[in-house]
Amino acid sequence: MLRRMQKIFGGGDASGLPVAEPEEVAAELEVPVEEPKPALIRVLQSPEPRNIQDQVSSCYKDLTGIFDTFRIMTDSLAKCDRLNIKPLCKLKTERSNDLVNVGLRVDIDADVQTACRMARYCAQVGVGSSFYLLPTALYYGQYEKDLLVRSPELAAIVQNLIVAGCEIGLHNDVMHVASTTDLDPIGALWTELFWLRSHGANVLGTVGHNSISVYGADNSEVFKNRVFWNREVCDAEGQQLPVGLVDEKSFGLFYEGTYAKVVEEVDRAAATEFATHSAGASIRNEDWMRTYLTNNPCHDWDVDLQVWAIGQDRWVIGGGNTFVWDVSLAEMLDVVMSAELGAEVLVVLHPEYFRG
Repeated sequence: MLRRMQKIFGGGDASGLPVAEPEEVAAELEVPVEEPKPALIRVLQSPEPRNIQDQVSSCYKDLTGIFDTFRIMTDSLAKCDRLNIKPLCKLKTERSNDLVNVGLRVDIDADVQTACRMARYCAQVGVGSSFYLLPTALYYGQYEKDLLVRSPELAAIVQNLIVAGCEIGLHNDVMHVASTTDLDPIGALWTELFWLRSHGANVLGTVGHNSISVYGADNSEVFKNRVFWNREVCDAEGQQLPVGLVDEKSFGLFYEGTYAKVVEEVDRAAATEFATHSAGASIRNEDWMRTYLTNNPCHDWDVDLQVWAIGQDRWVIGGGNTFVWDVSLAEMLDVVMSAELGAEVLVVLHPEYFRG
């Protein structure tokens, strides 16, 4: 693994600029040189689609709510004149001090059909939204030891989301690729960004899948500017995970949608304890979620409030000194709509909770 990572970035001029003499360079403003991209990994397309509905039904049967919950939520947000609702790519750049700034984030872990339905409904009522495709999900494909086998339906899924008008991003699971395959994990990340963009998706941001408790490193920590604290993280077989290897902007990425904020000083003992103990690490565990949202020992947050759907009309709200556990949609909406003007609120949804 470590040898593979050392070969990620090769030499050569990737800027596409003509080579100038030293005196010419001195006479001009310095032009930043883009880092070379890693090699694309090997990819095949499966000849037949997989049955993903059985997986979704079996894994989420006790958590599945109804689509009307999403419809009512979206309608209510759209009608509230105190809110400035933006896709995540604009949440920071087009924020307002006179309104509550809301970003609607949909992590597509499994149920991509419901995700497309959600995107269409957001477009119907004029609500900006952001949807993140997960390369390690069954609907996307399957990583083998030395290649990715993509679903034959994936291109149509991307087109459906593009037509709906939502923002499309990548649900980054690079630590999983690093710990379960022989692939270059950075090459795998670049391959999917390249492929999505080649199919018309203007991917400007990523969102890390899972939490730091799963791998000991958050998926967002693959980026150099997002490492929570300096350390070496290895998988169960002792292979080093790809922490701090990618220059985000060199990959054409401008934000990371978990909004984890690196702090200057970390209590390493507390952070390591949280990062390496997966027992109880669940969004449906009240104590773990309270720590994650309001007293996270690994990092701060770059949004004021987060709202998470965790099941059938079950919502959690946290940030700063606020923590509201397992409330109804009506109670959640009341908190969001009455938030302080200028605040930034991140609403995190998974389609599996709205598929009924």
